[in-house]
Amino acid sequence: MNFLESLELALKDYIEDKISLGKAAELANLAIWEMNDELKKRKFTLNYKLSEAQLEIERLLKKHKKE
Repeated sequence: MNFLESLELALKDYIEDKISLGKAAELANLAIWEMNDELKKRKFTLNYKLSEAQLEIERLLKKHKKE
């Protein structure tokens, strides 16, 4: 599956409330803020939960420590 197909599937599942924003971003290999940008491009609103923000911060901190 290519990037665009992965992105479209992740967006579809998120919009249908099957997965969280964080999971959608992970499936599309994007950061949560990049997934949010993709939603904005398609005129969808964000359902961002505090727990997702915390997970994104943790993911970024882990990534930063590896570098």
